[in-house]
Amino acid sequence: TLVSTAAFAYLVYLFFGNAGRWFGGYFSYDWFILTVWAVVLHRRRQFAPAAACLAYAAMMRGFPGLLALYPAVQWIASVARLRTPERRHTVFLVSLVLCCAAIFGATCLMRGGVVALEQWLDKLTVHRQQHILTESRIGLQYLFAQNYGTDIWEVPIDVREQLVRHYEPAYRVVALTLVALSALAMLRRDDHDGLLLGLGVIFFTTVLSRYYFSLGALLLTWKTLDASRPTNSVSARYLFALLALFAVQAAFPQVLARQR
Repeated sequence: TLVSTAAFAYLVYLFFGNAGRWFGGYFSYDWFILTVWAVVLHRRRQFAPAAACLAYAAMMRGFPGLLALYPAVQWIASVARLRTPERRHTVFLVSLVLCCAAIFGATCLMRGGVVALEQWLDKLTVHRQQHILTESRIGLQYLFAQNYGTDIWEVPIDVREQLVRHYEPAYRVVALTLVALSALAMLRRDDHDGLLLGLGVIFFTTVLSRYYFSLGALLLTWKTLDASRPTNSVSARYLFALLALFAVQAAFPQVLARQR
């Protein structure tokens, strides 16, 4: 727990130089905290509370809801095999739907009603388009918005718009293939690791601001990093070393810019 907490603080604050964002708007990170709680409660087999936390995060930001792909895949696979779905998956999915419906209903009681939801969806659409075309993004599609024929990484916006349209078919094929492989992998993983595979699906299907990558600290709870095995312990330290290297590499240009 201590290691994971330190990793979250490390990724949010140091890696992305997020001091202004973090200390100036920490109340906007409720979705982040609830997503972490959802994963923790899910691992503790408290599936209804986990679904409630994930429902809130999904209704606030949308993409955290992709972590529910694992129980959905398991549930559908059981039905396809003419078997009764596992109770834990049913409880999680039903709780998720009910909590999303309750949150939606509560927001409709406020001023603006359904119009507020329409505005939120419109904002997400515009935000997503801007994410793909602006700097410092993460996600598979962003890799299809670059001009690899030159040594310039941050290409102009108009050029990137052309690249996104040009590579859209290729991106869809690659993304669908990776999502399908992730779904197949979910069938062979246990509850916790299967849930974490949803992080890969988020990366494959969305383009996000770099600070959203802080959810990657959840991978430190992956069971293959169990420190009881020497090889896994070495892997964990290697991962931390890489994160430290990338953090310094990302922060150094910002430090130089401030000194100038």
